[in-house]
Amino acid sequence: MGDQKKSHIVIIGAGVGGLAAAGLWSKAGHKVTLLESHYAVGGCAGYFRRPEGAYDVGATTLSGMIGNRPLAKLSKDLGLNLENELVPCDPGITLWDQEFIHLRKGIDEIAQEFSQLGVDLDEIKEELKRWSEIEKGLWSFLEHTGSFPYLDPLKALKVGLENIDLLKNPAIFTKTFYEFLPQKFKENQKFVKFINGLLLVSTQQTSHTCPAFMGIMGIMYPRDTWLHPQGMMGFCQKLVEAIEKFGGEIRLREKCLKVDYKKDQIVVHTNKDVYQCDKVIFNIHPELVKEMVDHCSLNTIYAKKLKQKGELWGAMTAYLKIPNPVKLSYQYLQCHIDAQKNRLGIGTLFYSFSNDSKRVTVSSHINLNGDFDSIRENKDKYLCLKQEYAQLVRETLAMVCDELNLEDIWLESVGTPKTFRRYTGRARGEVGGLIHNSTLSLLRLIPNKVVKDKFYHVGDFSFPGQGIVSVIQSAYNTLE
Repeated sequence: MGDQKKSHIVIIGAGVGGLAAAGLWSKAGHKVTLLESHYAVGGCAGYFRRPEGAYDVGATTLSGMIGNRPLAKLSKDLGLNLENELVPCDPGITLWDQEFIHLRKGIDEIAQEFSQLGVDLDEIKEELKRWSEIEKGLWSFLEHTGSFPYLDPLKALKVGLENIDLLKNPAIFTKTFYEFLPQKFKENQKFVKFINGLLLVSTQQTSHTCPAFMGIMGIMYPRDTWLHPQGMMGFCQKLVEAIEKFGGEIRLREKCLKVDYKKDQIVVHTNKDVYQCDKVIFNIHPELVKEMVDHCSLNTIYAKKLKQKGELWGAMTAYLKIPNPVKLSYQYLQCHIDAQKNRLGIGTLFYSFSNDSKRVTVSSHINLNGDFDSIRENKDKYLCLKQEYAQLVRETLAMVCDELNLEDIWLESVGTPKTFRRYTGRARGEVGGLIHNSTLSLLRLIPNKVVKDKFYHVGDFSFPGQGIVSVIQSAYNTLE
């Protein structure tokens, strides 16, 4: 990028993808203006303040710090010093389904936990080692995908030869993770149920629909899980400081209304100002882009992608406070409950404790293709939904965690897809980007370079997909 003409870049949306892009383009010497319609940055990985401290909105964990993975690379490139500030989570995640399973960082320890589910210890250990080698190759391959969906075949072959486990296992790109499992593991219903629960956290789907290559990365996720001592607020603040250090500007409470493109000149209109710029990077929902931009080829691309987005998922969230916290052996806890025993039909609850254990973010997936719209438009039904969810998360935590009684767990607030719609502008409040059921479904993602040298897209609806580590990679892909 050193030989490129210095440009004025306007970035719309200060989610982690937008923050990362702002930092990288600012460091490269470009004039960067980052617009955010709300009072705080971070998006779905952001935070909100209360007297007792900051609560993480949705995303609570960081990953991608091993080797040259995206977050480690970003920390080095922007001088974030995360390698000295982040706390490694070990166990990376704890699952409860009538008993506890702790997924730690070491393969031997993970294998030992898996063996409690009835799989042979030596066999699962060997399989985990094989998956670990494949995972390394997948991360290496991800570094060379900036031109997606147009990949250089020679570069792809070179990466494959350097990571021979990818070439030896082509089935990871053609089978679901369940189909990829050894037959003995498939026949173990307890093991499959456990794997499905873990994949819901990392991929938003189960082994029966998740592509094998995504499943492998999802299973290995707990080995690369980190916590910022100040939560997502602390992480976002590091990115803000880096942007400002390199001369970038962040404008909060400034909503983009329209983007005009005429004769190679882009004009961005907001509720406060008008900006002339050379490039625009979108870090917002594609439906919002389509509404604000009048550009034929760009609109054609977005319209096509929106038709292909498939199944929609939303999130129920609850924010709990524990005035008298207790010391727990885990930071992140996923509880499996009987979906048929609660009217909400929720089968998993994911509890994420702050570093001091005084605040807890709880989340659950709900399918937006059902009748949720009719519920949220009825005030009584909507309030009842929130009350039932609050009761469910408090009672489940008190039941699972012996150290806490129900009266120890206070409710701060409850969030629903309606809440996410208000704060993200996503039409139905969906979260997490697109759900993939095959390698080809990656083609539904918006390319990071939408219109060459003019319009870019980062975030969970763009390549390579959902998760903080992915949206950081999407920011890197705008540079190449």
